[in-house]
Amino acid sequence: MLFDYFLISIRNLTSRRTRTVLTMIGIFIGIAAIVSLISIGQGMRIAINEQFNQLGTDKLMIFPGGESGVPGGTFGSEAKKLTDDDMNVVKGVSGIKDAGGMAYGVARLKYGDVSKYAFIIGLPLDSSRKVIESMQSLKVADGRDLQENDKSKMTVGSELSKGTFFGTPVMMGEKIMVNDAPYRVVGFMEPVGNPSDDSQVYMPLEEVRKLLNKGNALDYIIAQVVQDSDIDQVKSDVQKALRRFRNVKQGQEDFSVQTTAQLMQTLDVVLNVIEIVFIGIAAISLVVGGIGIMNTMYTSVLERTTEIGIMKAIGARNFDITAIFVVESGLLGMLGGGIGIILGIALSKGIEYITSAVLGVTYLKAYFPLYLVLGALGFSFIVGCLAGGLPALRASRLNPVEALRYE
Repeated sequence: MLFDYFLISIRNLTSRRTRTVLTMIGIFIGIAAIVSLISIGQGMRIAINEQFNQLGTDKLMIFPGGESGVPGGTFGSEAKKLTDDDMNVVKGVSGIKDAGGMAYGVARLKYGDVSKYAFIIGLPLDSSRKVIESMQSLKVADGRDLQENDKSKMTVGSELSKGTFFGTPVMMGEKIMVNDAPYRVVGFMEPVGNPSDDSQVYMPLEEVRKLLNKGNALDYIIAQVVQDSDIDQVKSDVQKALRRFRNVKQGQEDFSVQTTAQLMQTLDVVLNVIEIVFIGIAAISLVVGGIGIMNTMYTSVLERTTEIGIMKAIGARNFDITAIFVVESGLLGMLGGGIGIILGIALSKGIEYITSAVLGVTYLKAYFPLYLVLGALGFSFIVGCLAGGLPALRASRLNPVEALRYE
């Protein structure tokens, strides 16, 4: 009988093609929005997790500003700045293998006749640079890296080397003016995948401090924990050491210490909130689509009153009538969901292409797990069935005699 229900429902839908298509619009718009948003969100989550896996789980990050503040603090914040002395305190904590600090800020870059503003990143040139490079995934694609005792030298991001930043490619060995001071390009960095990051330039730490008048300040410190050490315990020891050195009480810290796992959790929360908000917006389309299915099924009941009377007169049970209408509305939802899935995949792939080809963002990938496709299809079928429930009950309760006399 179930197979017969499907055959009857398919026949009814195909005999009213225009109405069927119009009824499905709300469903496939909602499903398309949900599929595209979730696929992009999942792809972004996977890309971020891959980046954090490259960073490793043996790193601690120390930022200026308390736990409730924004990591990294505010540029030029003298009250909360980190210094070389703080870094030396961190290095002296048991369980810390090495630590390095970075300084950064915005500077004016001039190449030829073109001037633009970009981030300049100050990197240490001693042994601690390995900690920084492993954390930041910094690799030289062409030329050489900065070396100890380098002065007035820089490496530049891929946006500068391929010409999209200044409008003309920066050539190896050429000079770029940084706040009116000349720096020679000795290397091109591998693309990170974000145009903003790929527009940065990297210089010796002391040079950046001098250019930005930072003195001995550090914008953050990265520490590597000894292998097989309890990273949470080491983190606690670092916090205690810095509290003693900076003479602050617990709960009143003017610094924050985070593990890579904590950063991943924070990003997961942000991504979850974004996904929930967008799914909630997309769900409005599903509600509208469900109302459309309900309206169509009520109209269908009126149009087929005589047919329902004939079916009941020859022995069809109330359950049979209900099942036919529920299956029909469910198929409406599932067909709309199928179209929505195809549109959602096309939309998310289009977003992926545009962000990569136009914006240069390569880490934004669409991801389509099987559970997303099957879940969207099943969900749209359920929405259709629920929307058709009341019209189906009304059809099953029609009096066969009155139904046969209906005109």
